[in-house]
Amino acid sequence: MCFALAFYVFDRTIVFLPSMSLTIRYAAQPLTKHDDYFSLTKVQLGAHNHMQRETYEVDTRGIMHGSGVGGRILDVLNRHGHQTSANAVEGRDTLVKGSPNDNNPVWTVSERSPGIIDQISSLPDGAMLDLVKQLNGEGEPENSLYGETWSAKLSQSLFQYEESHRMQTELEGLNFTLTSFPESPEGTLDQRFKSLAEYMSTRHLRKVDREVFVLSHEGYDMHRENTLGKKFSELNASLQQF
Repeated sequence: MCFALAFYVFDRTIVFLPSMSLTIRYAAQPLTKHDDYFSLTKVQLGAHNHMQRETYEVDTRGIMHGSGVGGRILDVLNRHGHQTSANAVEGRDTLVKGSPNDNNPVWTVSERSPGIIDQISSLPDGAMLDLVKQLNGEGEPENSLYGETWSAKLSQSLFQYEESHRMQTELEGLNFTLTSFPESPEGTLDQRFKSLAEYMSTRHLRKVDREVFVLSHEGYDMHRENTLGKKFSELNASLQQF
C-alpha cells in the first residue's frame, strides 16, 4: 500500500490535499473487520486497492467513474478560463484524471532526465518522429476505439517528450539550481520531490496558472512490523526540503 500526497498550486501558493477518511464518508458508525462492512458501507474497508481508489476518486455516488477529485477540480477551473495542468510523478494518475468530456491530459513527471528516442534511426534528422505523428494524427470515423485511444496516447507522449527536452534546455540556459535538495538525493521520495520542484519551476514555460500534482510514498502495509514512525520521518524530511 502507498500513501498518495496531492497538492493544488495556484499563483505562488501550495495547498496540500490530505487523504479523506473512508470510514467517515461511507459508514454511519465505527466499523471493524469483524463487522458486516460489505452491507454497511459502499467500499471494502479491508482491501488496500479499494481504499486507495476510493480516496483518489472521492465519488461517493459513482457519477464519474474512473475520474479523480483533483482532475475534476481542474476541469471546473479550466471551464472558468484558467490554464490548468494535471501532473503525476511516475504514474498513479487516477487522482488527477478528469472527465473524458473535458479531455484534459495528465502529464507524467519523470524522476530522470529525458532520454533520446530513436537513437539509431533509419531516417535522417528526426524524420522518424514526424512519420509516427503523421500515422497517428487525425483519425477516420471507421477507426476502432482501441486504435484511436492508442494514437491519442502516443501523440500525447511524443508531445510531452519534445516539451521535456525544450524545458530542459530552457532550465540549463537559466542556470537553475535547487539549493534545498542534494545533487544526488538518497531516497526515492527525495528524488520524486526534487523532480517535482524542477518541474514546477517551468510553469511560465508551460503557461499554466492552476495545477494539481500527485506523488506516492510506498511501504505503508505494515504487515510484518510497525514502521509508521519511520515512514512519517522520511516524509517529513522530504517535505522540509521541498
